[in-house]
Amino acid sequence: MKNQDKNLTKMYEQASSKLPLVAILRGVKPEEVCEVADALIAGGFTMLEVPMNSPEPLKSIELLRKHCPADILVGAGTVLNIEDVKKLNDINAELIVTPNFNEELVKEVMKYNFVSLIGCFSPSECFSAVAMGVTAIKVFPANTLGANYIKNIKAVLPVGTQVLAVGGIDPTNMKPYTDVAVDGFGIASSLYKPGRAVDEIKKIAIEFTNNYNNLKGK
Repeated sequence: MKNQDKNLTKMYEQASSKLPLVAILRGVKPEEVCEVADALIAGGFTMLEVPMNSPEPLKSIELLRKHCPADILVGAGTVLNIEDVKKLNDINAELIVTPNFNEELVKEVMKYNFVSLIGCFSPSECFSAVAMGVTAIKVFPANTLGANYIKNIKAVLPVGTQVLAVGGIDPTNMKPYTDVAVDGFGIASSLYKPGRAVDEIKKIAIEFTNNYNNLKGK
């Protein structure tokens, strides 16, 4: 089923309501990706991102979409090229995450109805992305901009704009961001990195899930 035939807005809302954390699997290989996904899903994660600078990312994403339950959102990160957007649509990816704001690329992403988490650094980029109807703003790098930046930008963005913090997030430093009502996080090397044992990945995923839910009073 192609994205045009899915209600991806509803799927994203449902996935986020369970746990608004995106697992960033930078460097994952196709031969391990399904086992890693099982560990993350068992740990509570609902959104999986394979960055395009990983080994054979399209193959990994295709395997994930066939392997994972339908309510798990699967897609690509570090998407930089318009050509890759069509390729991702062809393999039934649902999620596209970018590190930056590129208007022409975002137009192509929106054409295919992806869940779009678009990297922004400045207020101008944030407002441009919102005007194009993206699913969420990805404030990147969050550890450089800080929680107060998110607080300030959320104060002027349209009410209801989804804002995710990505960059340098680990289980110990989420509170300043949840205190300013960040809507979710992207989690990279503190969760998955090449060579990390699957049991450890599951353990860390559970720690992230528990910490986030505790901070939100769940």
